This record gives sequence, C-alpha cells and structure tokens, in this order.
Amino acid sequence: MSPVNVTSSLVYSNNTNAGAATANASWAGDSNHTGNTGSGGFTITKAPQTITWSNPSSITYGTALSGTQLNATVAGVFGGSAPGALTYSPASGTVLNAGNGQTLAVDAAATSNYDAAHKTVTIDVNKKALTITADNKTMPFGGPVPAFTVTYAGFVTGQSASNLSGTLALAFKDISNNTVTISNSTLAGTYTIIPSGQTSTNYSITYVNGTLVVGGWTLTGFYQPVDMPVTAMVLNTIKGGQTVPLKFNIYVGTPGPTTERKSLTDVMFGSVQIAEYNCASTPGYESPVDVANTGSTSLRYDGGQFIQNWQTPKPANKCYQVRMTALDGSHIDAFFKTK
Repeated sequence: MSPVNVTSSLVYSNNTNAGAATANASWAGDSNHTGNTGSGGFTITKAPQTITWSNPSSITYGTALSGTQLNATVAGVFGGSAPGALTYSPASGTVLNAGNGQTLAVDAAATSNYDAAHKTVTIDVNKKALTITADNKTMPFGGPVPAFTVTYAGFVTGQSASNLSGTLALAFKDISNNTVTISNSTLAGTYTIIPSGQTSTNYSITYVNGTLVVGGWTLTGFYQPVDMPVTAMVLNTIKGGQTVPLKFNIYVGTPGPTTERKSLTDVMFGSVQIAEYNCASTPGYESPVDVANTGSTSLRYDGGQFIQNWQTPKPANKCYQVRMTALDGSHIDAFFKTK
C-alpha cells in the first residue's frame, strides 16, 4: 500500500514560556482513511539576557554613584517577556575612594524565561582638591603669642581634618629664610607661616603659606639738639669731643603713659651704638660699637625719657651713624659729621 500524504493541524500548548511544552496534531481523515490525533512533549530552555554597559567617565572623590555611571541596559528576546531587574554593586549613592580601575558590577535577575546575567566595567576616581591655608596672625613684640590655625577648603560634606592622615605642622621663617621659633621674644618683623604634614589617599592637598606680623614698638627721638631724618638723611655737624645728649622714648603701641617702656633692658645691647662710615659713601652701619659716654655717665631713664650722653670722637671730618636698637629689633638712626 502506498503512503498517504496528509495535511494535519498542529496545536501547541504552554510553548510561549520556558519549561515543558506540548504539541498536538490531528487529522480529520478522508474517504479511505480514518482520522487520528497525536501529541508530543518538548522543553523550551531559558534564553540569555544581554547587558550593554560601557566604562563610565572618571569622577572626582566625593561624587556619589548615580544613574550617570550606573546606566546599564538589559535586553531579552525580541518580542519576548521583560528581562530581569538590574542590581548594581556598589549601589547607587555609594562614594568610592580615589583610585583608578575600580570595578562596578551589575546583575540582571533570572526570570521564568531568562537566565541571570552579569557584567562588570571599571571607573577611575580622581583625588579631590583640598587646600590647607595657614591663617595670617599678628602679635606685639613681647607677646602674647597667638594660637596658630589653618583653614581647610575642599572637604567632602561631613568630612574634616580628622579624615586626613599625618599631623599638621607649622614652621616659621624670617625674611632671610631662616627657620625660627616664635615666642614673646621674637623680634618685630614679618614671618612666613608654612603648613605641612597632612596627607590623604582621597585628597590632593595644596598648602598655602600665611604671614605672622610681629608688631614693633614705637620709638620716638632722638630729640633736640639732634636733627632726625624725615624724608632724607640729615647730617648733624658736631665738634669732635663735645657731648651730644641722645634722648628718646620707647612705647609698646601708641605712645602714652600706659604703653611706655622704662627699663634699661628695653634697649638692646644696653647702649646706643655707633658705626663710622665713609663720608663720600652711603651709610652701611658696619661694625657698630657702643658710644663713648661722657665722664662717668651711662644710659639711664630720667625725666620721662631715656638719655645717654655721647662724647663724640675727636678726629675732624669723620662721619658716623648712631643707632638705638630697642629690644624688639626696631631702631632709630641719626647721622653726624665732625668738624
């Protein structure tokens, strides 16, 4: 008997989702054959999910992870059911420490029709700029020494100096770049405050120097008969061997009864000093010595002022720079020429 070619009708059951499925076939028959039905089972396996995600652009420490970085997409079968939900690690809102090549991961959850999927990318987290600035300070000569502080600029919200490593150190240098220790005996002048010592793996630290100004005392004098320079040097003409009274006052701040200094120790070296210079040259105040006192006199505080009777050198046509240096380092100068 020859085979019969027939056209059957197939009906599938439970074959739109992964899992067990059934195919049913039926044939109505013809004039020579009796119709029949049949069925068969098969399994639909889960489809893979495809995650698309590129390495995000670098960020700066303190930037919380967000949808800008966590922006993966997942797709399943075209026209099929929805893919699984995405879960990121680290999660959105996480603040990563600074460092390059840090791993970000995403997982697409398995569903009834899709297998779970996983993908990683990397991200660079740059250090955040942080400035540590030494605060400017002032103090009078003699103290008190102020509390030295710094100002931080650039911390991530909620962070402070406690998030840095190391110990803050402050060094001080004078105008000649010599390292000095600040005390109530530090001479008047301007000093550089140099911060250092703190480090961080998350911050790029820039140190900014500050300034300490030690205020000098106020000096008045020399008084008459000495003529003092105002806008230009004044040369006092004197007779060799005569006595010139060098009179002056020292004040801490604005001159007045409450600020006046009266102790001989407030005069550095305990004496007014003198330096000879070439009359044809600019005074340089080199190799100074104490002035010669007249008779048995010496520097004293008398009648509301300091006074020292200077017995001038006898050689004629000599030039001298006379200087009184106060304990704070400030000074006054007068210039003389013998005749």
